[in-house]
Amino acid sequence: MKLAMHKIRIDAIHSYLIYPLLAFPLWKENITMLFFVLFSVFNIRSFIITKKVTGIHKVEGWVLFIPFLIVLFSSFLRNEIHENKDALNHAGLFVALPLSFIMAPDYLFDKKKISGYLNFLLYSSLILILAYLLLFFYHNPVNDFFGTKYNSSLFRDFVYEKTIIFSIHPAYFSSVLFLGMAFCVEKIKHTFSLKYLSFIVVFYVFTFLLLSKLNILLMHILLIYALYSTKTITKKSKLISGFVFGILMSLFVVFTPGMFKRIEEIYKSFNTVPSGLAFDSTNIRRAIYTCDFELIQSNYLSGIGYSNIVNDIQRCFQSKYDSSFFEGANYMSHNFFIYTLLGSGIVGLILFLFFIFKTTFFLFRFHSITFQAFAVNTIAMCLIEDYFYRQNGAFFFLLWYLILLRFGAKNNKIENPIL
Repeated sequence: MKLAMHKIRIDAIHSYLIYPLLAFPLWKENITMLFFVLFSVFNIRSFIITKKVTGIHKVEGWVLFIPFLIVLFSSFLRNEIHENKDALNHAGLFVALPLSFIMAPDYLFDKKKISGYLNFLLYSSLILILAYLLLFFYHNPVNDFFGTKYNSSLFRDFVYEKTIIFSIHPAYFSSVLFLGMAFCVEKIKHTFSLKYLSFIVVFYVFTFLLLSKLNILLMHILLIYALYSTKTITKKSKLISGFVFGILMSLFVVFTPGMFKRIEEIYKSFNTVPSGLAFDSTNIRRAIYTCDFELIQSNYLSGIGYSNIVNDIQRCFQSKYDSSFFEGANYMSHNFFIYTLLGSGIVGLILFLFFIFKTTFFLFRFHSITFQAFAVNTIAMCLIEDYFYRQNGAFFFLLWYLILLRFGAKNNKIENPIL
């Protein structure tokens, strides 16, 4: 009897250990990994008792090892294992998380649990939003909230550079908000809920405040799709709603601090190069991609090696631009597809494309707006950021993908995990 009660208590603790992982934007990266280690210890205990692993025997499971294997074999063939230890360390999440999750007990991955996890994501994101706002107003006068500097808002700069407690990049946090918004949209399409509508409004406004252009675009595509794909809304109502939504979007673009300037910057700076102190995020990104493709042209077959990417891009900047924008900065490729091609060559890129195809196809099979949006966001982020090189990007993707992988394996079929 005592042993049974002890097991129940341990299982109860185990079921709660996944929640700190879901709230990873709240923690520093090393704290997130401590929570992951603790979760993994309990998963190993579960495996010792049940002798069961789930989800790895199918291609949707073992395909997750590909990003790590690309880095490992490329480093081995180039005899650069030691030089590429940082790249191997970052890619190691694609081994560590799958190996941990396949040992986790089945009861963590039923439909009710997944809805609970997504609701927890909503509330943990709301806590972070409130924390950012409170910290900003504590350290700055109210007028600074509407202030701008160098085509950005003072609030976004505060979130990006001056918050000591939290370390997630605004673009990555906006991806978390986008997943939460997609979940709310899917729930509302099924049954209207004022709670989920409120979360959509809050996440919409805060994504604008973060000035995350990509996720603002994806957010509007999602909302427009949700509006015009809902069969219960009449055509007249759709037209009126679309008109009102267009006006609101325009107002947010014009009046959100820094938003209009960042859009204006794209048109003014895209065809200019950094010169002296005249540089901004647009022409810097253009310079990065110019050097990316210059390196690719002569190295697309075998790449340049992961340890050389930053230095070779830096040398390209020095040879092409009479500017100081790169001094003291270690710019990477800002595109994970290019990062893979430069690091491992064409074979590595082909393997990564296979990884993207299989994981995207798997996510779309659930016929869930939430996870289809998640898949699209992942690809889009890989196109503009070194998404899987960063712990928050890789961890976010793997966490939700593995939850779905275990859900599908537990039910032995693919079905919408939300409705």
